[in-house]
Amino acid sequence: MMAVLVAAAFALALGSAGSLGVPYFSFTADGGSHCRNNLAGFTCDPLTRQDLQFYADVQLPPDTKIIGASYTETHDYSLSARLQIPKMSAAAANQSLAAAYGKTCAPDHYSPLDATGLSHLCVRANDDTVTSGTPSGRLYVVASGIAKDGSMAIEMEIKSR
Repeated sequence: MMAVLVAAAFALALGSAGSLGVPYFSFTADGGSHCRNNLAGFTCDPLTRQDLQFYADVQLPPDTKIIGASYTETHDYSLSARLQIPKMSAAAANQSLAAAYGKTCAPDHYSPLDATGLSHLCVRANDDTVTSGTPSGRLYVVASGIAKDGSMAIEMEIKSR
């Protein structure tokens, strides 16, 4: 009987080790992404739309296609995402990007997006701004463009300061 109780407690501890932050154990984030702990934090790859919206602090249309997205958190954090938005949702996605990262596009700014075949290129960034008062807690470069079929390509790079 004692061996069964010890085995059950051990199985329960192993099952929740990832959510408790034990290194090299996996867990599922609140939005459903698969994450894995490491010695200094965790990495989620790939991200679900729900987790991407949470970490990037932006609303995305339900039909957003995530080409690739990952989030790493240690004492800092970094998010990298490549998205495709269908033509019918491109305007709504652009409004969400403007609300989250500003309406102004930075001309001649580095773009993480491969702009080949894209029009209406826009790079929203705060990595080269000087502000008065308290600076933003995160640096971002969010690039978007419209493909010939009307779909929108988005590339995000977001990091903590």
